[in-house]
Amino acid sequence: MKIRLLVISMGMLGLTLNAHTPNQKNTRYCTQQSAKTTLIKKETPMEVEKVYKLLNETQWKKFHEDGEFYGSPVDLKDGFIHLSKPSQVARVKDKYYKDVRPLYIVEFQGKDWLKTLIWEKASNGDLYPHLYDEPLKFEHVYMIEICR
Repeated sequence: MKIRLLVISMGMLGLTLNAHTPNQKNTRYCTQQSAKTTLIKKETPMEVEKVYKLLNETQWKKFHEDGEFYGSPVDLKDGFIHLSKPSQVARVKDKYYKDVRPLYIVEFQGKDWLKTLIWEKASNGDLYPHLYDEPLKFEHVYMIEICR
């Protein structure tokens, strides 16, 4: 399987897209202007084929080096890893990670792995995916978007 790296940069002439083939995972870079994520249709847990974890640079480096991520301080306090379905990423990013740069938006896929998630209602009434009793595995990373 060929994995592509998409680099998005803002030059003097506007938006530039460069495609590269990295050794590892898909990576996208977004600038402050392109970092706004649009809301897409709400999915039910049964329709979700991918989930996301937002990480700061320190968390990302540790995850990349260790191959596993046991959670942020908030995750460890709550007893599970907070994840987001596609339609929730913009809200989570704006509420909890507004000033975090670089911000790593890590996409996870895999139907078997997604079946292990527990869907729980948040304060806004939406169901969020939570991972209990195991770390996130780097082998499940499908794509990374880095917002600078």
